Amino acid sequence: MEKKLNVTETALFFGVSTEYVSKRLHEAGLTKRPGTFTPHGPWDPDDLRDQASNLYGGGMTMKSGGDELGVSVGTVRVALHQAGVHVRRGGFASHTDEGRTLLDDLYSDPKIVKVLARHGVIVPGEWSLTGPFESLAPLPLPPGLVTALYEGVGLPILHMSLLLGVGQGAVRAGLKAAGVDLRPKGQAAPWTTRRRAG
Repeated sequence: MEKKLNVTETALFFGVSTEYVSKRLHEAGLTKRPGTFTPHGPWDPDDLRDQASNLYGGGMTMKSGGDELGVSVGTVRVALHQAGVHVRRGGFASHTDEGRTLLDDLYSDPKIVKVLARHGVIVPGEWSLTGPFESLAPLPLPPGLVTALYEGVGLPILHMSLLLGVGQGAVRAGLKAAGVDLRPKGQAAPWTTRRRAG
C-alpha cells in the first residue's frame, strides 16, 4: 500500500516549498484533500494589515498594537511591511522619525539587487503580496540564492521571504537544504544592524 503524503510532507520530501507543491497540484488539476486547517490568528490577513497600519499610524508602537490586536509583535511587523507602511526606528527620537519602508531599503541595496538579478528573481515595479501559486524567485529556491542573501548580504529570513515572494517556512527549508546554519534566535541579522546604524 502506498503512503499518502499531505502537501507539507510532500514539500519536505522533495525539498521544495508548500507553495510550489500546491501550484503543481493546481496545474495538474488535482484538488487538495480536505484537512483540518484553521487560521493561525484571529484576523483575516487584509484586515490585519489595515488594523495594524491604522494603530501604528495613530502613534502606537508595534508592541502596543500587537497587544490591542491580540497578535505578536512579529506579526504586526510583517503586516506593516506587507502594507508598505513607513516604520519608525526605535528609541527616544522615534516620535520625530518619519520612518521609511523596509522594501525601499531592500531594493535600494546594490548587493541585494545584484544577487536577485544573478539568480533570476523578479524585481517588481510595485511590490505586492504574491498569491499561493506564485513567487518572485525560481522554485525550488536555488541554494546559491538563499546562501548569498542569508550569509553574503546578511538578511533575516523575513526580509528574504518578502524579496523572494515565498513564505518564511520555504526560506528556512531552502537554507536547510543548502546546508546553511541559521543564526541563533534573537540574534540580529547583519543587514538589519547596518540598516539601524545608518
